[in-house]
Amino acid sequence: MLDEDWILAGRIIASVAKKIQGIVKPGKTLLEIAEEIEREIKKQGAKLAFPVNLSMNEIAAHYTPSLLDKTKLETNSLIKIDMGANVNGALSDMAITLCFGALSKKIQELIKATQEALYRAIDVIRDGVRVFEVSKQIWKTAHEYGFGVLVDLGGHNLKRWILHGGITIPNAPSRDFISRRKLRKGMIIAIEPFLVNDSKDSETEALPYEQIFSVIPSTKIKESKFLEFIWRRYRTLPFALRWLAKKESTFMKVEKLVKYYLNRGHIISYPALKDVRGNLVVQFEHTVYVKDNSAEILTVI
Repeated sequence: MLDEDWILAGRIIASVAKKIQGIVKPGKTLLEIAEEIEREIKKQGAKLAFPVNLSMNEIAAHYTPSLLDKTKLETNSLIKIDMGANVNGALSDMAITLCFGALSKKIQELIKATQEALYRAIDVIRDGVRVFEVSKQIWKTAHEYGFGVLVDLGGHNLKRWILHGGITIPNAPSRDFISRRKLRKGMIIAIEPFLVNDSKDSETEALPYEQIFSVIPSTKIKESKFLEFIWRRYRTLPFALRWLAKKESTFMKVEKLVKYYLNRGHIISYPALKDVRGNLVVQFEHTVYVKDNSAEILTVI
């Protein structure tokens, strides 16, 4: 039976998603938007599963504003909001895309295609389905609409206190070992199609922008008060630099300390990713529970 913590984590993030359009508005800074969304998640009784990602236009993922970020949401822009709730280590992961300004017919079709790819993928999930079959639905739907996918991004399973649990759900099917793996009843899976405004599949490249990190479990954690402090708060879950320094005067010091442990292999980073060809990227995501003959969407009310 599904633990109530997972149900609550899903419901909370779905409830926050319903309020997103009242929060995400052109003219606001990305920092204001991120902090307001994160406050709302906490207000509803959860902790954060990871920093809110606010990835605009050709940026695909892993962009969360720093404490010093003055970037504003532009009137003519497309933004992906990826967010998650944490209830006693049970995690939810959900993403939506919002557009502002005049939408071309092609962008409207891209949004529709991404949403349809998400639900077609969910429709085939059941106990024993191979990852290949789920990926195939995403890729096939995208190309039926005349769009490509980001082949190096995709969904993943979630475990308690672990955001990426070892199974990847690529946006494009392949015949490798990962794609031959089977999803099993009781698994929690995040399905997240990334489609691009181009007929050809694409991939991402890392930007020189890192604001999201996580601690690597090891015996070395107890040798550093700083690492131990982060571990007690977040365990292996991603955290944002701005969570560790609320004042600009201390932000740079914390950043240097995190980079110190990053260079020594005790912390890993998640650089912002953009489409390598500059295509606009659209993303939608739900967290689901695998059942005998179907999947239950947890990130809905």
